[in-house]
Amino acid sequence: MKSIITFVILFTLLQCAGNSSQENRNSGSHSAIKTTLDSVDFEVIRFDAKYSYLFSETVQATEVSREEIVGCEDLLKSYIADYNEEAYYKIDLKKYGRQYIPVLTGKGEKIIYVNFFCDPESFDYRSSELVQVDDGGNCYFQCWIDLTSKKVFQFAENGIANASIQNNRLMASKL
Repeated sequence: MKSIITFVILFTLLQCAGNSSQENRNSGSHSAIKTTLDSVDFEVIRFDAKYSYLFSETVQATEVSREEIVGCEDLLKSYIADYNEEAYYKIDLKKYGRQYIPVLTGKGEKIIYVNFFCDPESFDYRSSELVQVDDGGNCYFQCWIDLTSKKVFQFAENGIANASIQNNRLMASKL
C-alpha cells in the first residue's frame, strides 16, 4: 500500500513538472506575442518595408520579449502619469489597445513604435495590420520607446477634425 501511495505522489509530481516546462516553452515564442497586461490586449507586428515611414533612419526587424513589453509598459506608465498632470484630456492606459513594432537601428539600438487606440475589439485586423485613422483626438496616439536608453520619445496624439474646422472658420472670419 505504501508503494502505491509513493507511486501516485511521484507520478503527480512528474506530471506537474512536465506541464510547467511545456508552459515555459510556449511562453518563449516571440513570433506571435499576444498577451494581456492591465486587461488590454497587445499585438506585436513584425516590421516590414511598408512601415519604414515610421522611422527616421534605416532599421531592420527584430523580436521583442515579454519582459521588454513589460519594460515598455513601465516606461509608459511613468511617462503618461507626467503627461496627465498637465493634460486637459487624461489618458488611462488600461482603456487602450496597443501595437508594438520592434526594430533595430544601424547603431544596434532597439526601438519600439507603439500605436494606441480605443476600443481594440472593433479593429479585427489589429494583429496583422497597423491601426491607422485620421483625427480621433486622444483616442489614438503613438510614441516610440528606445529600449537601449529606456526613454519614451515623439509622443503624439491624433488631431481633432472639428477643432481644425473651427480654427479654419475662425481664421476665415478675421479676414
